[in-house]
Amino acid sequence: MQHTEARPIGRPIDLAKNLAILNAARQLLFRDGPRAFTVEAVAHAAGVSKVTVYARHGSREALVHAVIGQLAQELSMAFDRRPGDATALRASLIEFGRGLLKFMISTEHVGLMRSLLGSGASSAPALRGIYRRGPAAMLQRVSAWLAECHREGALHCPLPERSAETLLGMLQGLALVRAMYGAVNTESKRDIEGHVSFAVDAFLRAHRVEPPRPSASRTAALAGRT
Repeated sequence: MQHTEARPIGRPIDLAKNLAILNAARQLLFRDGPRAFTVEAVAHAAGVSKVTVYARHGSREALVHAVIGQLAQELSMAFDRRPGDATALRASLIEFGRGLLKFMISTEHVGLMRSLLGSGASSAPALRGIYRRGPAAMLQRVSAWLAECHREGALHCPLPERSAETLLGMLQGLALVRAMYGAVNTESKRDIEGHVSFAVDAFLRAHRVEPPRPSASRTAALAGRT
């Protein structure tokens, strides 16, 4: 059901209410899962009316998508910066990997995934929507950044989307699988830092720009001078 809220022309949107709504929605979504997620509960937790929530997010599904989109944007903030030199490039990837891995193995994320996967076919539309605005959007963001790295000669990524998927897989490793199976509850800060550094360095080695090789004629010419 779509709702609208009358607002005088020129009246600015209350950003504090927007933030309160998204924060409340995020907390409830990850605590209770999509099936128990309601606009009424979000409005109550945010201290606003349902009309206010619907005015900003036309439906329950739109609110879920906004939460996931906001989270994906937060996790990929490292890519707001230009690639820069090798040190800055590695720092951006480390920052991204650290935040991603911490989130993936968090109690909130593992609980949400278990809730989604355990709710059967009824959650299929919700899963697809979350995927599009979460993992798929993040893949596009990483891919675009790697494409820029390739254009600037910082990395060799002629297939940036494939390289982005490789990076995401290397960073996650089996951490989420272990968490989903209850093999480990959390990983120490040292474990996370060590894994992320290892994965980023391996990725950078695989995508380093090789120096141009001299042509056969130039090689022969140089050999003739000796």
